[in-house]
Amino acid sequence: MKVNLVKFAFVGAVVASLSLVPTLVQAQDNSSGDGSTQTAPVKKHKFTPYHGKVESVDTSAQTITVGSLTLQVGSSTKISKVATHEDATLDSIKPGEFVSGAYKKTSDGKLEAISIHIGKKPHAHKTPPSDGSANTNSVAN
Repeated sequence: MKVNLVKFAFVGAVVASLSLVPTLVQAQDNSSGDGSTQTAPVKKHKFTPYHGKVESVDTSAQTITVGSLTLQVGSSTKISKVATHEDATLDSIKPGEFVSGAYKKTSDGKLEAISIHIGKKPHAHKTPPSDGSANTNSVAN
């Protein structure tokens, strides 16, 4: 009797697992039925991010150099100060400052700055509790 029960349970488990195989195979199948496989289209970003220290600023040519990039600054370029969230101008940018933003390559091969953020974001520092009960992960006496 016990042998028949074990056989019945084993056969039931095999049948149950085999009934799931077509569902799993179908869920993993990326083919369109004609033998070709479908892949997701590659997204092309419109803008390229950059960051680094300003090497030079040329207000007459309306450019800044960040590392090896020379970025054209136009009337549509958004310039802002990170610390104060205020708008800024090209004259606000000084060599040695950290900047970040995005640019795009124009049809004539120049790099046009879309945005320039002057300065770094301040890091959020965790302050210990003011009541003097800082956790030192030690066992109390």
